[in-house]
Amino acid sequence: MATKPLIQTSSLVEKFESISEVLNKFDKISREISIGDDETLAVAENNIAQIKELIKRTEALRKSLKEPHADAVKAIDTYARGIRDALESYSQRISVQVSTWKTVQAAAKRKELEAKEKELAIIEKEKDDEALYLARLTNTIYAKLFSGYFRTNKDEKWAEGCKTIEDCEQLEIALKKFPGEERFKHFAKQRTQILNQAIKAITMHKVDLMELESDEPGIQKDAQKRIKVNKERAAIIEDLVMENKLREENELTLQVEQHETIFEEAEAKSRREIVIDPISEEDLEEYI
Repeated sequence: MATKPLIQTSSLVEKFESISEVLNKFDKISREISIGDDETLAVAENNIAQIKELIKRTEALRKSLKEPHADAVKAIDTYARGIRDALESYSQRISVQVSTWKTVQAAAKRKELEAKEKELAIIEKEKDDEALYLARLTNTIYAKLFSGYFRTNKDEKWAEGCKTIEDCEQLEIALKKFPGEERFKHFAKQRTQILNQAIKAITMHKVDLMELESDEPGIQKDAQKRIKVNKERAAIIEDLVMENKLREENELTLQVEQHETIFEEAEAKSRREIVIDPISEEDLEEYI
């Protein structure tokens, strides 16, 4: 809905008519006047005086026309300001609630993130400890199979390796004490893979020891070569454990794949199956 103006434009034109009529006159004079002597100077100064007088009349008329409406304008401003101030106070009151809520939520979020980070740190520590434990078990098996150093919880020991079939069979018996999957919260799959590869490695080594007694030089030579390679690989495993105490899951998986490559022949030469019985960690400590 359009607001009706307090004074119509046509009324303003009428009230300022006497002044407006001379605007074109002085516009023309201001453009054409040229001062060249005292007489034209006097004419110019006279025009300036007339224009200033018209300015005074215009300002006086403006004030006289505006004055009756000044109180209404002031009342409008005051009333609107009261509404605006009230609305701003309401907005501020709500903003305090919003700010408080956001602060509380941000604090709760920080607390949640801190708890999550702590939980993840615990999991990472578990994985590191478990990976190191599994890597040490792996190192122990291959050190006792092919000779080499292996680490215990207290110190480092040297193993002579399996030099006879009987030595291999004793190691097979010892593997029955290998910790069950329930011992490995994060690396249960890797535990089973490593154990299976260890069984294959022992089987292969037994075959190689038997072939060392062969009457055929070629068979003896091949067996000697395989034993040498396996001892070198066992030394690599030992170095990996010594240099990298904390292993991640992908490193353990890579180690298992290396074992599969090393001992693949065993599966083709022997199908012997060994049943692994679950044991306690106390029994395991006796083994390692």
